[in-house]
Amino acid sequence: IRTAARLAGSSRGLLYSMVTDRAAQILRLVSGEGTLQPGGRADLVAIADPGGTPADALATANYRRVECVVVSGELKLVAPELARRWPKRFLEGLEPIEVDGVRRLIRAPVKGLLSEAQKHLGTVRLAGRQVSA
Repeated sequence: IRTAARLAGSSRGLLYSMVTDRAAQILRLVSGEGTLQPGGRADLVAIADPGGTPADALATANYRRVECVVVSGELKLVAPELARRWPKRFLEGLEPIEVDGVRRLIRAPVKGLLSEAQKHLGTVRLAGRQVSA
């Protein structure tokens, strides 16, 4: 969003609308996709609220503020504090990962992947940031 605002010169409000309430229209989805509704399959990213408008929050978001990611209705990433609010069945299969001091639970075999990477590469970094399980 930050890049689109900078390169296209679009307002934060317009960009926010394009990824929220207008997303289904822009993608020409007409059968209920792109909406949050009971029984629907949604892709959703929830970020921490830093104050200000939702458009400003989205425009200034970074990896540290991503609290939850749901893809096709399945929980893929969640902050430990938020995980306490989810039913246990949704948390099965999530493994802890820490990136530069930010701890999250993700749906991936983190320990195995890190172990294999460390065997071949030594210290593992993600975009220059320290990673651990």
